[in-house]
Amino acid sequence: NFENHKEENSNISLNETIENDLKRVSLEVYKKEMGSDNKIPVQGAEYNLYSEDETLGRNLIGRFKTNKEGLIRVDNLERGRYIIKETSPANDYLINPNEEIIDLSNLDHQEVYRHITQDEKIVSLKTIATSHEGKKYLNPVDNVTLVDKVELKDLIVGEKYTLIGSQIIKESKENLKDSQGNPIESRLEFIANSRNMTVEMEFTVNLKELRGKSLVTFEELYRNSRLVGDHKDIEDLGQTVEVQDPNIGTKFATLEGKKEIFGDYFVSLVDHVSYTGLVEGDHYTLELVIMDKSTGLPLNIDGDEIKVTHNFVAKSQEGIESVKLDNIDLSVVKGKDLVAFEKLYYNNQEIANHEDIEDKDQTVKVVETQMPFTGSNKIIKNSISASLLILLAGCLVYKNKNEYKERIINVRKK
Repeated sequence: NFENHKEENSNISLNETIENDLKRVSLEVYKKEMGSDNKIPVQGAEYNLYSEDETLGRNLIGRFKTNKEGLIRVDNLERGRYIIKETSPANDYLINPNEEIIDLSNLDHQEVYRHITQDEKIVSLKTIATSHEGKKYLNPVDNVTLVDKVELKDLIVGEKYTLIGSQIIKESKENLKDSQGNPIESRLEFIANSRNMTVEMEFTVNLKELRGKSLVTFEELYRNSRLVGDHKDIEDLGQTVEVQDPNIGTKFATLEGKKEIFGDYFVSLVDHVSYTGLVEGDHYTLELVIMDKSTGLPLNIDGDEIKVTHNFVAKSQEGIESVKLDNIDLSVVKGKDLVAFEKLYYNNQEIANHEDIEDKDQTVKVVETQMPFTGSNKIIKNSISASLLILLAGCLVYKNKNEYKERIINVRKK
């Protein structure tokens, strides 16, 4: 794009002595922002200007920088062939890698040649990465969909772009890879319908091995295979999602909190499950199975295992859920230690468990109906024995006293 225009005056002299019969011309180079309809000037772009002659070759005329109007003007040039080459782009712009040839051979004396060149502005990217549900905290499960919403600024309307995204593990700064060892990427092609746009790209990832880690979405934007913008800030919270590390602990007892029970009746038990590392608002399932400590196998009563499931919504990342077992027949579990095993599921995938057969907090002991006389029970036994002896002694004294009275009466009668 260029225009020719005659002017009577010139501003910059490159040669202090000019022969009167030598025709001189001027060159104006206007730097404009690509995609702005040549309305936005680019200030601060640096150029080298060369003359080119078949005999003398290429000669550096000078180095120039565009002013606030995006203009470079050079006066008193000999007519001939010239080359401009950008050596340093303006801030926030891409350098023009191409040399531009300008032919001033046919200009009249003092004629001004106007040349318009364009630089492409670096596209600004701002991103928000979340789960498909819009959450920043994720459960450590497989087949998770991540959504990256990308705000793009300073596009060229009508041009075709390719946006490529990847997932980076923050702690190692390495690419998240699929089962074949290939980096997980998402690619989106689109045509800009306005200078500023918002687009979305999705990733399907396996988070099972990323407990307690963070994923950061990196983006690169290309036009005609050239990188025109990117966003790769490992510390940007907007680009980051965090994978939770769920854990559970249990306290198993009767409703009254007893850890040892006996009798031939039905009893209700409860397992208080404490959890950490859940996602607030997500739906979870707890599965409780009662184990027989002596066998290490699930407790079996009449051919059935004792198993309960409990669904709940996490009100916060940490909390307690109580799982109740009703109508346990103590008569069939006498002498057994009952151990509560718990598993926690999200979307039918196990994310935590507590299965320690030796854990006393998970154990309820069912003792025989006849309690062994040990500890405090031994005191009760001794107390009962003493009471019986006192009672027996009292009876003997009473009997002996009555017999003595009868003998006195008989003697007096005689």
